[in-house]
Parts: sequence; structure tokens; C-alpha cells
Amino acid sequence: MKQDREIVEQKLAGVTRSIILLEKTLDQSLTNVKTQLNQMLTEQTVHAKRKKMKQEIQKLVSKNDLAGFRVSSGLYLQSISSRPCKEEPSKESGRYILQPTEKDEPFLGYCEQTAFRGGWLVLQYRYDGSVDFYRNWTKYRNGFGSVDGEFWLGLEQLHRLTAARKHELLVELKDYDGNYMYARYEEFKVGSEKDQYPLAKLGAYTGTAGDSLHGHKGMKFSTKDRDNDNSPNSISFPSCKKNPSKRSGKYIIQPTEDDEPFLGYCEQTAFGGGWLVFQFRYDGSVNFYRNWTEYRNGFGSIDGEFWLGLEHLHRITSARKHELLVELIDYDGNYKYARYNEFMIGSEKEQFALAKLGLYTGTADDAMKDNKDEKFTTMDRDNDAKFEENCASTRQGAWWYYRCSDSNLNGVYACLFA
Repeated sequence: MKQDREIVEQKLAGVTRSIILLEKTLDQSLTNVKTQLNQMLTEQTVHAKRKKMKQEIQKLVSKNDLAGFRVSSGLYLQSISSRPCKEEPSKESGRYILQPTEKDEPFLGYCEQTAFRGGWLVLQYRYDGSVDFYRNWTKYRNGFGSVDGEFWLGLEQLHRLTAARKHELLVELKDYDGNYMYARYEEFKVGSEKDQYPLAKLGAYTGTAGDSLHGHKGMKFSTKDRDNDNSPNSISFPSCKKNPSKRSGKYIIQPTEDDEPFLGYCEQTAFGGGWLVFQFRYDGSVNFYRNWTEYRNGFGSIDGEFWLGLEHLHRITSARKHELLVELIDYDGNYKYARYNEFMIGSEKEQFALAKLGLYTGTADDAMKDNKDEKFTTMDRDNDAKFEENCASTRQGAWWYYRCSDSNLNGVYACLFA
């Protein structure tokens, strides 16, 4: 019996040890589970806090608010910055913290997620003229306005964004009557400040607004205190008709590759546009009674009264076919015009003769019908062989005179009352 009891006690001791080991194993497993649960709860809490912080930051309306938040919260913004608007998972239009690359400073931007399937970062927004956009270089570089109103994002941000990855460009326009138009370009890239923020890339166009930006490809950015648009190295056009912008203004014109570029004014509204203005008078502030050299080279200011120059006229009209449009407005605002379907000026060797003058249409008299083939006459060079006196001196001007003729558009500017 004694021996049997010892055997039973040994077996009971073994069972007890097994139970103790099982309890320790269960305790350790429970501890591990608790640790894992606590870790999961902690991560969920952190994620929820970050989501809430991101929502709070998106309510900020200015860069000053953003800077203040960073200082007061001590938050490392790179950890909550949004991906590009195209990759923002919420697909909701609104304000987001954007960061082109890990090395770039985060900034507040507005993502438009409805137009053309979304993913657009708004770089400029105007709707009521409340913000002055006539700003200097520094303002355009850094950005201005409020993301909740009219604003300009900033050239530096544009450069960093478009340099980091491929972007498109969408321009949306709406007039006062609510008519909508758009222009979309499949590629868009802005160069660095060192390169003067040029429009480095502009892809193929689609849209309803017209391709008004194509002529600006390669152009550097200009502001009121930094003029980057008047250099001969800028983009030039062989004629106003071939300028795709269709917006009146100053452009670099180069008739052929062998010609020297020059600054000209393109009128893009009258009669379908495409007109190069070679003479403009409106108040008599510039004296047009000049010598041969001045009429050959041009005089006056393109921002006021001016004469473009006979040499330019010769090179332009000999490079390709041109028309001539003469517009006249009197002191009472009455408008008349004369249009000729061909116009060409000879070389200086030919005394800048009116080599071609086509058929006339218009509301003004055909006052130039007798001037065809006539050479140009100035105060110091009399080419009006059909008249005894110098018509330029007699008429106080300079022209392709025929017997001092009916037209004298470079004559004395005066208001005559009956």
C-alpha cells in the first residue's frame, strides 16, 4: 500500500507541475494578447488624431495661419501632407496641404475634384476683381490673395510642382452672361526662377476657348518690375496673321529668318484680326514732318503715335502677300475705312515705291488709287517727278505722292472747323 501511495503522489506532483506550466503559458499568452490589443488601440487612436488634425489644418485660410499652426502645435507637416490632387483619395474639392517632394516645403492648396474627372490644383482664381493682380516679381513668385477668394498660388510652387511630375493645364473661362469655355493642354511645366520662370512645356490643345497660349510657349514670365518680353531672343512671329494668340498687343515680329526682329503692334479685332499697325495717330503729339532717314527707320513710340518704318514695311510685304487697311475716325467719332486686297512696298534702292495696291472696298473714298507705283517722298528727298515742287514740303508730310494727290495721312494733324 505504501508503495502504491508513493507512486500516486509522484504522479500527482507531475500533474501539478504540468498545471503550473500551463498556467504560466496561458498568462504569457494573455499578456501578449493584451500588449497587441493595446498597440492596436494606440495606432487607431494616433490615426484618428492625425485624421482630425488634417481636417483642422484644411480649415486654415492663409499661409500665416498655416505658419502659426506649425509653431503652436509642433506638428511635423510632412507626416500629414497630401499627395498630389490627382492622388488625393477623398476625391472631394477643398483645401489640402500639398508637398511635391519630401524635400519641398508643404503649402496650402485648393484641389478641384469635379471638372474633367478631378485632380486639378487651382493655381489662379478670379471672379469679381476684388484682388489686384498688377503686382511685382516677388509677389508673383511667392503668391498672393486668399485660397478662399481670388488668389495666385505662386511661381515657385508652380515650378516645384510641375518639375516633380508631369502635369496638364486647364483654363476655364466664364463671362458675365454665364457662357462657359475652356482650354486644355496635355502638358504644362514652368521653369525655375534662375531661368525667369519660363513656360517650359505646353502640350497639345483641346477645348472651346481657342488656343491663346500656344504663342507664349518658351516665353519668360514678366511683371511690372521685371520685363522679360521685349528681347529679340524671345519668341517671334513672321506676321501678325500667324500669331495664334489672337490678342491685340505688342509682339516680336521677324518676317524671315534672315531679318532682324523688331517690336510691332498687332491689331487682332478689326476685320478678323492679323493686322500689323505701321502708322498710328490720334492726338497730334508726334511731329510727322520728318526726313528720309527717320521715315526709313521709323519714329515715335509704339505706346503712342508712331511710324513703323519703310524698311520694315518693305521686308514684311516682300516676304508674303499683305492687304492694306486704313481706318479713320473724326473728332465726332464717325468711323470710315478703306481696304485694299494687296499691298507691297519696294526696296530703298527703288525708293520704297508703292509696288502693289490691290482692289478697293470700304466706306472712305478710294483716295490712294493714283498712288500706285509712286516712290516715297520726304522733306529732303523729292521723288514726286510729276510735280514741279516737293509735295512733302508743300503738304507738310511724307507720302507716295501723285501730283500731291488726294491722300496725305502723314500730313499736319489739325482740327478744322468751318
